[in-house]
Amino acid sequence: MEGIEKITNKIGAEAQQEAARTLSQARERASQIVEEARKKAELAEKKIVEQGKQDADSVIQQAASSAALSARKTLLANKRAAVDRAFDMAIEKVIALPDDKYIALVSQVVAKAAPAGKSELVFSSKESAERIKAITDAANKLLEGKDSSFTASAETRPFKGGVIICSGDVEINCDIENMINMEKDDLIPEVSKIIFG
Repeated sequence: MEGIEKITNKIGAEAQQEAARTLSQARERASQIVEEARKKAELAEKKIVEQGKQDADSVIQQAASSAALSARKTLLANKRAAVDRAFDMAIEKVIALPDDKYIALVSQVVAKAAPAGKSELVFSSKESAERIKAITDAANKLLEGKDSSFTASAETRPFKGGVIICSGDVEINCDIENMINMEKDDLIPEVSKIIFG
């Protein structure tokens, strides 16, 4: 029996050695798998953190860009409001000119725009009877010797100042606000330069 026992012991020893070798290889392989998984996890973590940083930077840049755009829009709106206010003030100043200067200005504008023949001048409902007569007389004086003349219309309209020339079905708008607004687009750069430097 000794021979069988030796063989059995030898087989048992070889089996133990093989089991130990297999266990050692399995542990080594498990250790490699764990190490590979740890490296992959670290790499994934770095990618996630980097992507998070990039996303955060992108959000910050978008917010800054949006805030800058909003600030520019607000600034432009405020500048436009200031320019519009300057034009409104110009209209008010022209209308508030002393009578002699206002009458001279409006009568010259009317005389330059005069169509041939007789026309009526429609004035603002705010205009005084004295100014109406003075402007009509001054415009007619400027047109002496020409084939044009004016009479003051009994009709008035709700505009700030100046006149509307009516000749048959044709109307020529010479009210102060309209004349200034017609030049507004051309004058905005110059007015902006004066206001904002």
